[in-house]
Amino acid sequence: MTYFLIAATLVSGTAAAFDWRTGVIPNWLTVGTGIAGLIAHFVRGYLFAGAAAGVGQIGYSFGGALICGLVPVAMYQMKGIGGGDVKLFVAIGILCHPLGGLEAETYAFFAAALIAPARLAYNGVFFKTFGNALAMVLNPLRKKGEKREIPPEMLTWFKLAPCVFLGALATTVAHWDFS
Repeated sequence: MTYFLIAATLVSGTAAAFDWRTGVIPNWLTVGTGIAGLIAHFVRGYLFAGAAAGVGQIGYSFGGALICGLVPVAMYQMKGIGGGDVKLFVAIGILCHPLGGLEAETYAFFAAALIAPARLAYNGVFFKTFGNALAMVLNPLRKKGEKREIPPEMLTWFKLAPCVFLGALATTVAHWDFS
């Protein structure tokens, strides 16, 4: 799995560079990685234990995609992250299977939880953004006439792909055999 972890780190690093420069993670990177990951896992399984193992590896990849996509899809539906971030998490899940993908995702969200408030405070918009986020979370619990409308220009976007890169890198380092 080391090669797949390295691939996830390289892909997420490339996505972070695109996200940082353009604010967009290209589909060719995320979708291409997903397809290449499925093929590579099948070939790996086939070479080591036959066609059934190759198909099993594809199953694990789909499981990784599903598990690593659940929370990001929910966040996307709440307009908390972009679609490119969702596709990047799914691609990481395909490459790293459920456990490795979930580990990378957890590290990524941990990095975001540390970096985002620091960045918002540095930009002087921490409390305003916190209030808007709280309103977004509480709005589904409010009655129809009491919901607080948040204009799109009041939302602050955070580039998540660099945190995904840190999560993939941390997972790779955690599983690296230094002996």
